[in-house]
Amino acid sequence: MAHQIIKQPNGLYALWSSVVDDFILIDASPRDIIMHEINEQSKNIIAHIKEVVGQLDKNEKPYFQFTLSFEDAVETIKKRHGNNTESLRMLGLTKGICTIKKDV
Repeated sequence: MAHQIIKQPNGLYALWSSVVDDFILIDASPRDIIMHEINEQSKNIIAHIKEVVGQLDKNEKPYFQFTLSFEDAVETIKKRHGNNTESLRMLGLTKGICTIKKDV
């Protein structure tokens, strides 16, 4: 557990970090703590998405052996749910008349 919310003597809250063994937020309301955590998590999410997209753009496999191609994902949908699912309709790939064009 990296963060711990601690109630201060003045009735407000502090956010303790076990990583740095210090307070990283003091005199905070619950909303202040929520906003702090949202901002921190959004940074992590953005960094993760940039990393995955960057790997995909370089034709790498960010999910190792579990990395699906678009074609593999479409085939999985068809096998699991049939040829007329909402996602395939949204992509214009319904009723088995799906021809996925690969960029050459």
